[in-house]
Amino acid sequence: MITKLLLCTDGSQQALNATQLTANLAKRLGAEVLVVHVIDILAISAYTGPQADVAPPVGMLLEHEQEVQKEVLQHTTEVLETQGVSYTVFPEIGNPIESIVDLAQTKKVGTIVLGGRGLNEWEALLLGSISQGVVHHAHCPVLVVRGNPQELQRIVAATDGSEQACRALEVGAEVAKAFSTSLTVLNAVEPLSPQLFVPAQDVVSGEHEAHVLEAIEAQVAPILQGAGVDHTIQQEAGHPADAILAYTERENTDLVVLGGRGLGGFRRLLLGSVSDNVLRHATCSALIVR
Repeated sequence: MITKLLLCTDGSQQALNATQLTANLAKRLGAEVLVVHVIDILAISAYTGPQADVAPPVGMLLEHEQEVQKEVLQHTTEVLETQGVSYTVFPEIGNPIESIVDLAQTKKVGTIVLGGRGLNEWEALLLGSISQGVVHHAHCPVLVVRGNPQELQRIVAATDGSEQACRALEVGAEVAKAFSTSLTVLNAVEPLSPQLFVPAQDVVSGEHEAHVLEAIEAQVAPILQGAGVDHTIQQEAGHPADAILAYTERENTDLVVLGGRGLGGFRRLLLGSVSDNVLRHATCSALIVR
């Protein structure tokens, strides 16, 4: 059960969009909201580098950032108050990723929420963004909000049958139930090749895909029936990340939910994880579950 949400804000439009969705989600789930803004101490320290002789004193810079922090938190909490959502504010100073992850763990947060932005091809190659860092290090699910989704009606939960995918399915079902909508379960399966020591007749006939779908149906049914959520199952062929991205864009999905790590082992590490690729390139919001 999601009983506590940690909303991360930087004052950007993406963060305000995330605030609106957090307020809506909190009301529907009856969840507590914690609001955090982190002053990046490393960014302030950078001013004392090569240009230290002309840079303002660190104390002056920090004082300015604290004033900005107050304004950001005020604008954020005004949105929550308008929606009738209670909250607790945490003004922090430090490394943003570490501060967010540590606070989430200390306060036993159920889900971290933060704004994201669509990346172009060049930006997608860059590592180290706050959203990527939080997703990689958080102990709990992380919801990265894109666009301005006031409602979550078209929700897709991707699954490969792994343990984390099942956990993602449970979280996706909880969100779907909160918004009184059904859930689309998406299984992306890579076509087999005869070189993989698979009988040629299985490759040609598509029996492999049918067997995978049968197993997914058997796994999914008790989870979603127990949660009281209607669902449909869709199977798409192709590399998992590509198939998920294509499907969610084609179907105008509001939210895609998937596990932070699924099946595939070392080969997946070489290709880049499915969750990383989806998080970087998805046009909709993404909920990464650990």
